[in-house]
Amino acid sequence: AAHMYVFANANISDAYAQAINDALVAVAADAEYVSECEAMGGAPLAYSLEEAQADFDATVDTCKSVAEALGILGI
Repeated sequence: AAHMYVFANANISDAYAQAINDALVAVAADAEYVSECEAMGGAPLAYSLEEAQADFDATVDTCKSVAEALGILGI
């Protein structure tokens, strides 16, 4: 799975963050976009803001664990 995150200033308003997420959710639901993703062997999946944050946090935790196991955390 490929993940795409949108980063913004920490001071972004909740309303603006939701508007950005709503736009991306609409793209992920667009029939032409879905068809193009499927033609490449994938399928779009959009998250709520809360789900996206949890997914991002889990990904960072995994990366840290791998880096620690390799002895390269903090280099």
